[in-house]
Amino acid sequence: MRCRSIDNAIEVIRNHINTTEGKNPEIESYLVSYALTTIYAEYESRLNILIARRCALTDDVHLKNFSQTLAKCGTEVYRVEKRRTGRITLSDLAKILKQFGEDYRDGFTLQIENKPAHTAWDKIVNNRQLVAHQQGTNLTFQELEEAYHESLKVLDAFGEALNLPREHLKDLI
Repeated sequence: MRCRSIDNAIEVIRNHINTTEGKNPEIESYLVSYALTTIYAEYESRLNILIARRCALTDDVHLKNFSQTLAKCGTEVYRVEKRRTGRITLSDLAKILKQFGEDYRDGFTLQIENKPAHTAWDKIVNNRQLVAHQQGTNLTFQELEEAYHESLKVLDAFGEALNLPREHLKDLI
């Protein structure tokens, strides 16, 4: 999965950093903070799109399981009426998938847990959290760029775990 708006922002930041005389770590930190916030927002949006598309499929046992779970107790992770996931740690994503069925969660976990994409996703989410709570980040632009590209595999695995047909993903690639 690709995020063209993020790819474009990263290219602009990279070009700025590479063409500026005398690197300024403070400016780089501001740019990294902006990128972290933008990436997180895009990921949250993509996850919501994937969930909504999966819920749109009919005649499906997993969808019924998810709907029944919401009807019984609701969830803080995903609220259908607001179409927002809230937190997007890997354990939060696994909880969402478990509401569809344990096989969905297990397939996702098998693909991602303790893999480079897991570390990259955590790096994005945790550093964005630091920025959101005004604690700043020590992440360099190069580290951010590497984490971003690797973390995209989490979105791919999430879409695959939802068993979304390829045609439901083509505009997100």
